[in-house]
Order: sequence, then structure tokens, then C-alpha cells
Amino acid sequence: MLPRSRKLSQPLTRLLFAVGTIALASLWLANLQRGSHDAAPVNQPVDEIRSSANEASFAGTTRCAECHADKAADHATSGHSKTFHMVEDLSIPTQLDGRTYVDPIRQTSLKYEKEGDGLSVLIPEVFGKDRFPLQYALGSGMNAFTFLTLVPGPDGDAVGIEHRVSLFSEAGTNRTEVPGGALGLTPGQINKPINEEIDHFGHIVSGKALTDCVRCHTTTAEIRGGEVANLIPNVGCESCHGPGGEHIAQMKNNRLTGIDALHPSGRRLGKMFTESWSAKDEIKLCGQCHRLPEDVPAKRISPYHPSTIRFQPVGILQSRCFLESENTLSCSVCHDPHLHSSARQTSAYEDRCRSCHSIDQNQQGTNCPVSPTKNCIGCHMPAIEIHPGVFFHDHWIRIRDEKQAAPNSVKIVPANAAGHDGPTILVSE
Repeated sequence: MLPRSRKLSQPLTRLLFAVGTIALASLWLANLQRGSHDAAPVNQPVDEIRSSANEASFAGTTRCAECHADKAADHATSGHSKTFHMVEDLSIPTQLDGRTYVDPIRQTSLKYEKEGDGLSVLIPEVFGKDRFPLQYALGSGMNAFTFLTLVPGPDGDAVGIEHRVSLFSEAGTNRTEVPGGALGLTPGQINKPINEEIDHFGHIVSGKALTDCVRCHTTTAEIRGGEVANLIPNVGCESCHGPGGEHIAQMKNNRLTGIDALHPSGRRLGKMFTESWSAKDEIKLCGQCHRLPEDVPAKRISPYHPSTIRFQPVGILQSRCFLESENTLSCSVCHDPHLHSSARQTSAYEDRCRSCHSIDQNQQGTNCPVSPTKNCIGCHMPAIEIHPGVFFHDHWIRIRDEKQAAPNSVKIVPANAAGHDGPTILVSE
């Protein structure tokens, strides 16, 4: 849905219609030029979790919570429960009203103004007083919000503009502090060139890339023209378990129990809870949004490339831990999918490591020769700063060689100029 009573100014409307076919074609080519990696291909069939079913088949997390209150309460504490917002429904317009962010690379000023309940941005050096509305906020806000605006493309289909500046929860290098957070460059946009005038405001996203962007931040959504329709915001229960309307109806009318309760409309909820559900099935489910090897160019699937670090399923599938687990090491072995990852202490994750990597009472297994009781994560899955202030744990579990040369496309910069042994900043091409 478009921001209520907010429209683009006429000069900007003409500008958006002028988004060139070259830029859009380049985006499509980028999507098509995806490589594959055959270390651990995820080629097992898996039920399509989300479908194009009608709106009635989706119930929403509130309905699920009527019977699954404990899981719903856990989920409400996670980042997944708050991933897609109308900007005007948040406090962000008030937070940013009157604030200015100076792009450290382009040296242009982005000025934010509240308009009604919404928020717009101006770049006076380029567009004078013309305002560009910021429509949607994607992300939980635990780390950041990134803004997305839908505009008409040259062929009439919607084009997304991912705003060049995001609102981060914490201050950091090249960030401007604002009430409750800090403005900084959106990850992935540091080195983006200006090919079209609209690029001053952000990165053009279209076609499948746009659809996937919205889909992965919602339970169900369809982009129709310039608006998001059939919207159930956030990554809810049905994002993983599938449409629950029929399941709820069956339970309500028939009070089904046991395995029969898991058959909405004659199909299991994504094959979950069955013997055929494997680690690869689960990783493929999570990888629909967190990415899989086939979603990343093959040259980027290397131990120290930020793409491998950023997309956890890509890393875990390369790990010897997974390859020798006989298809049992899945995401949920370590992560409760209903909770934020920070809900568990580091020691709890390391207990998982030691459940395999320690000598048991039958003298089976192997102890770590360096640190048998602690620091598994710090040594083998450290947090890496892939964008200033943005950290991800490397899920390619291995004995690391920090002296190994990085790919030519990656620049490695010490996190601390004084040589502190903190995390490494990896800035991708």
C-alpha cells in the first residue's frame, strides 16, 4: 500500500519514469549470473513452504498464538517478528525530522523531513526542494532499518529503490547520530556508481530481486503496481510452516490430534515433523531468504569472502562438520527458530560443539588440542565485520588461517588502526 496521501513531486515522477533500461538490464544480468558450488548442493526436493494460495488460507501469527501461545511469545522476541513496516507507522519520521546525513563518499547532503505521518528525503545539491518519500522500513531495528520505496518503472511494473542510507541502532564510523540510533550508508551501497539520477537516492531493485526482497521480510505479500497487496507483514509462523487457515479449521471443527493435525488440506506443513525431513531440507528452507550456494557466484564461495560469511547456509554447507554429519547438522541444531540468536549464551552454543567434539565415556571422539572446554565460537566461528558496524558469525566452521590471502575482490582493513586484535572488516567490491 502506498503511503497515505503522499505522492511524488512532479519533477521526481518524471525522473523515476526515466530510470533507464540499461540500469534495469544490468540488474537482471546480475541476477542471472549466479554461480553454483558443488561442495554440498541442496538438491533434495522440499515442499514449497509458501504458495500463491488465496488470502483466506493464511491466518496470521495472532491466530496461531491462540493454540501455540508459548511459541508465539518466543517468536515475538525475535527479529523475525518485526521485519516489514510502513515508515509512517513507526516513530522514525519524528526521529529523523530535520536531520542531515552527509554522504562521506559522494559528499552530498541527505536531509530528512517529516511530512504528515510520513518521511521524505531531499538532496538539495542535486534536486533542490524536490522530496523523495521513504515508504517502507525493512528490518527489525535491532541492528538497522533499511528503507524501500516502490516507484513506477519504464515498463509500468514496480521498481524498488533501496535507500542509500539506513538507520542503525548503534553509532559507528561514518555514521551520524540521531535520537535512538545513527544514520549510515546501507550495506552493499558503499561503492555503488551513479548511472541514473535516481541512484542519488539509492539502489534500483526490480524483477525477482524485488519480489524476493519483499517476500523474505513478510509472511505473504504481492507487488501489484506501486503497492504491496495481500500483505501479512513480518516473518511469521506461516513463513516456515505454510498457510495455516485449513489447519486451524480442521483443528477447530474436528479437534484432530497427533500426526493428523499436521495435514492442512492433505499436505504436511513443509514435510516437518516427519522422518523424511532432513538437515538439507531445513537448510534449504532457511536458505530461501538467508541464501544458498546457487544464489552466490561461485568465485565468491571462498573461506574469507564476505558473501560466504554474510549468508550462513552457504558457509555451513561447506563445513566439514556438516559434510560428515550424515545430513543431520541443520540450522535448528544450534538455533531455536522461534528465538533471537542472542537469547542463548555463547556457552550454550559451545555445548553443542562439544557434544560432538569431545571424548565421551567410551573414550570415543576427539578433544580440541588448543582449547577443549571453551572458545569454540571465537576460534572457529568468529564474528566478522563485513560492513562498518555490521557483524556476522562465519558459519564455515573450520580451523582458520587469518594469514590466507583474501580474494582480489575483497579489501581487508584492520578494525583498529592501532593494531588491536579485534574483528576484521571485509569490504566487498
